[in-house]
Amino acid sequence: MLLRSLLPSLALLLVCAPARADFVAGKIVLDGREVTVSWNDGDSFSFKQGKGRRKRARLLDVNTLENFGPVHRWGTWNAWELYVLSDEAAKVAAAKAWKCTSSESPDGYGRLLVRCPDLARELVKQGQAMVFAVDAPPAKDLVALQADAQKRKAGIWLKGVPPLLISSAHSVLEGKGYNRVVDTRTGKASVVEHEEAFETCDQVCTGTGPDASCLLFVPFKRRYTDPPPCVTDPKVLPRPPRVVDPRLKQEPAKPK
Repeated sequence: MLLRSLLPSLALLLVCAPARADFVAGKIVLDGREVTVSWNDGDSFSFKQGKGRRKRARLLDVNTLENFGPVHRWGTWNAWELYVLSDEAAKVAAAKAWKCTSSESPDGYGRLLVRCPDLARELVKQGQAMVFAVDAPPAKDLVALQADAQKRKAGIWLKGVPPLLISSAHSVLEGKGYNRVVDTRTGKASVVEHEEAFETCDQVCTGTGPDASCLLFVPFKRRYTDPPPCVTDPKVLPRPPRVVDPRLKQEPAKPK
């Protein structure tokens, strides 16, 4: 049923596939106050703060698919199928006014970190997000929900569950070479340092064969303002995989 529902959208993307930055309007109750937000994917949003300024925010505990282009690949999914599926998490996030609390410290990108427990559970239950624990042990209830979603082949787990899933890639040309990989059993997200100078449209992978998980490398500054052809044109193939083995240099100092 899921694949059948994806086919019309996939066919449309194959005809005209511009990189996008969709925003889905919704509301959350942040620290006791209802706030109108714009979800650009299932784990990040923005809202007005002060005199018209917009504040960016990021959910704790979970991670959803990137949706600026067909950048993910694992199992028997192809990148364009996961690109279509990436829209679903934002729709789940916008469906209700979830109760959330903010933390005092921003993340490395200056975003407000927010915890929305019920939303996190719903995203994981539907297979629209993976458990993503960075500085604390993974929440046991989320890990159990993820195991069940994987067993049911829900959402992103329909066509494979790699042991490790690469969630971000950073070239040494950006200042520090590191990737973020997530254990799909425990939800623990680890930093893997490397000395690789990735080129735009490189496939950065962890694992090989059926255990491989790959992420298309596009510098952050190009994702929405100058997207490369590999994320806008289905006829343009990504560059060959570059495997960075997560067993080489596990868990160094926190990235900036």
